[in-house]
Amino acid sequence: GDVKDVKMIFDMSVTEVWRCVWKCTDLVNNHFKDKCKFPMPYAGEELTDRKSYDDKLVRLSGIEAGFRAAAPNQARNAWVGQVGALDGALIATPNPGKQVENPAEFYCSRKGTYGMLLMACCDALRRFVWWDMSHCPISHDSAAFKSTSLSADLAAGLLPHPFFVSGDSAFQPGHNSLI
Repeated sequence: GDVKDVKMIFDMSVTEVWRCVWKCTDLVNNHFKDKCKFPMPYAGEELTDRKSYDDKLVRLSGIEAGFRAAAPNQARNAWVGQVGALDGALIATPNPGKQVENPAEFYCSRKGTYGMLLMACCDALRRFVWWDMSHCPISHDSAAFKSTSLSADLAAGLLPHPFFVSGDSAFQPGHNSLI
């Protein structure tokens, strides 16, 4: 609901409502950090943990089949390998005020609002397969993504052929993936 609704129903100050929002965001990030991991098979994993490696390949194949099925009929046989759609989104918030050390870091001048930067990779049904909310919205999408472990894994070429992740023009193409 709206902050005003929560404030009225629970007799809380706007500051306290936003403090709860920030705490909730931290809780969600901490709770799901290991539950929403991109199914990246790691080098050598097929030798050390074959089941985990095979499970990740099966999951990647399922994600890829979803993208292929979503392609127009004439492109289904040509559109092979996509396992993620990557983009950044600004989640608008009011000025966080004293709840954060430097509120100006949360002001995105190009959007004219305060917010939090969500970097996310989704499957063909728009379900998250990975996300990161560790950067302030003053960061450009490409800069925020480059500092993530998923970006490092893609840059290292860990995503097996023919799989790839796509993104908009904010991201630079790399070998079989984005960097």
